[in-house]
Amino acid sequence: MFLSIPSALASVKGNFFNLIHIDFFGNDIIGFFNLMDFFFGTLAIVIICLMLSVYSGWIKNVKVFATELTIGAPAFEGFPRKAWIFFIKWICPIVIIFVLLNMVGVFGAPEKV
Repeated sequence: MFLSIPSALASVKGNFFNLIHIDFFGNDIIGFFNLMDFFFGTLAIVIICLMLSVYSGWIKNVKVFATELTIGAPAFEGFPRKAWIFFIKWICPIVIIFVLLNMVGVFGAPEKV
Protein backbone atom coordinates (compact mmCIF):
# COMPACT_ATOMS: atom_id res chain seq x y z
CA MET A 1 0.00 0.00 0.00
CA PHE A 2 2.89 2.33 0.75
CA LEU A 3 4.14 2.11 -2.84
CA SER A 4 0.73 2.44 -4.49
CA ILE A 5 0.53 6.26 -4.38
CA PRO A 6 3.99 6.83 -5.94
CA SER A 7 3.17 4.14 -8.51
CA ALA A 8 -0.07 5.88 -9.45
CA LEU A 9 1.62 9.28 -9.63
CA ALA A 10 4.54 7.94 -11.70
CA SER A 11 2.28 7.55 -14.73
CA VAL A 12 1.58 11.32 -14.83
CA LYS A 13 4.03 13.10 -17.14
CA GLY A 14 6.06 15.83 -15.47
CA ASN A 15 5.32 14.53 -11.98
CA PHE A 16 8.11 14.19 -9.41
CA PHE A 17 7.80 10.38 -9.40
CA ASN A 18 8.07 10.28 -13.18
CA LEU A 19 11.21 12.45 -13.15
CA ILE A 20 13.19 10.73 -10.38
CA HIS A 21 16.78 10.24 -11.54
CA ILE A 22 19.18 8.05 -9.56
CA ASP A 23 22.68 6.98 -10.53
CA PHE A 24 23.29 3.62 -8.82
CA PHE A 25 26.88 2.49 -9.48
CA GLY A 26 26.75 3.59 -13.11
CA ASN A 27 23.15 2.52 -13.74
CA ASP A 28 21.02 5.52 -14.67
CA ILE A 29 17.56 4.91 -13.26
CA ILE A 30 14.90 7.37 -14.42
CA GLY A 31 11.39 7.20 -13.00
CA PHE A 32 9.77 5.45 -10.08
CA PHE A 33 8.76 2.37 -12.10
CA ASN A 34 12.31 1.84 -13.34
CA LEU A 35 13.62 2.33 -9.81
CA MET A 36 11.29 -0.34 -8.41
CA ASP A 37 12.05 -2.63 -11.36
CA PHE A 38 15.79 -2.34 -10.76
CA PHE A 39 15.70 -2.89 -7.02
CA PHE A 40 12.96 -5.52 -6.79
CA GLY A 41 13.15 -7.09 -10.25
CA THR A 42 16.91 -7.24 -10.66
CA LEU A 43 18.94 -6.58 -7.54
CA ALA A 44 16.64 -8.34 -5.05
CA ILE A 45 16.37 -11.44 -7.23
CA VAL A 46 20.15 -11.84 -7.36
CA ILE A 47 20.47 -11.31 -3.59
CA ILE A 48 17.67 -13.83 -2.91
CA CYS A 49 19.36 -16.37 -5.21
CA LEU A 50 22.62 -15.91 -3.31
CA MET A 51 20.85 -16.37 0.03
CA LEU A 52 19.04 -19.47 -1.26
CA SER A 53 22.22 -21.07 -2.59
CA VAL A 54 24.11 -20.40 0.65
CA TYR A 55 21.21 -21.72 2.74
CA SER A 56 20.68 -24.87 0.69
CA GLY A 57 24.39 -25.58 0.32
CA TRP A 58 25.79 -24.72 3.73
CA ILE A 59 23.13 -24.12 6.39
CA LYS A 60 20.72 -26.92 5.50
CA ASN A 61 22.36 -30.22 4.68
CA VAL A 62 22.51 -30.34 0.88
CA LYS A 63 22.48 -34.15 0.97
CA VAL A 64 18.87 -34.03 2.21
CA PHE A 65 17.88 -32.21 -1.00
CA ALA A 66 19.92 -34.65 -3.10
CA THR A 67 18.17 -37.60 -1.45
CA GLU A 68 14.77 -36.12 -2.28
CA LEU A 69 15.83 -35.67 -5.90
CA THR A 70 17.04 -39.29 -5.99
CA ILE A 71 13.64 -40.51 -4.77
CA GLY A 72 11.91 -38.77 -7.69
CA ALA A 73 14.60 -39.50 -10.27
CA PRO A 74 16.57 -42.71 -9.62
CA ALA A 75 19.01 -41.85 -12.44
CA PHE A 76 20.19 -38.93 -10.29
CA GLU A 77 22.23 -41.34 -8.14
CA GLY A 78 26.01 -41.47 -8.62
CA PHE A 79 27.95 -38.84 -10.55
CA PRO A 80 25.02 -36.47 -11.22
CA ARG A 81 24.30 -36.34 -7.48
CA LYS A 82 27.92 -35.58 -6.57
CA ALA A 83 28.21 -32.96 -9.32
CA TRP A 84 24.94 -31.30 -8.23
CA ILE A 85 26.08 -31.14 -4.59
CA PHE A 86 29.40 -29.61 -5.69
CA PHE A 87 27.65 -27.01 -7.84
CA ILE A 88 25.16 -26.05 -5.13
CA LYS A 89 27.88 -25.68 -2.47
CA TRP A 90 30.68 -24.03 -4.46
CA ILE A 91 29.93 -22.95 -8.02
CA CYS A 92 26.51 -21.29 -7.63
CA PRO A 93 27.43 -18.94 -4.75
CA ILE A 94 30.65 -17.87 -6.46
CA VAL A 95 28.94 -17.19 -9.80
CA ILE A 96 26.10 -15.30 -8.10
CA ILE A 97 28.61 -13.16 -6.18
CA PHE A 98 30.32 -12.33 -9.48
CA VAL A 99 26.95 -11.38 -11.01
CA LEU A 100 26.20 -9.14 -8.02
CA LEU A 101 29.62 -7.49 -8.20
CA ASN A 102 29.15 -6.93 -11.93
CA MET A 103 25.77 -5.29 -11.26
CA VAL A 104 27.34 -2.72 -8.95
CA GLY A 105 30.14 -2.00 -11.42
CA VAL A 106 33.19 -3.69 -9.86
CA PHE A 107 34.26 -5.12 -13.23
CA GLY A 108 33.65 -1.83 -15.06
CA ALA A 109 30.71 0.45 -15.65
CA PRO A 110 27.60 -1.29 -16.98
CA GLU A 111 26.87 -0.80 -20.67
CA LYS A 112 24.32 1.87 -21.53
CA VAL A 113 21.37 0.32 -23.30
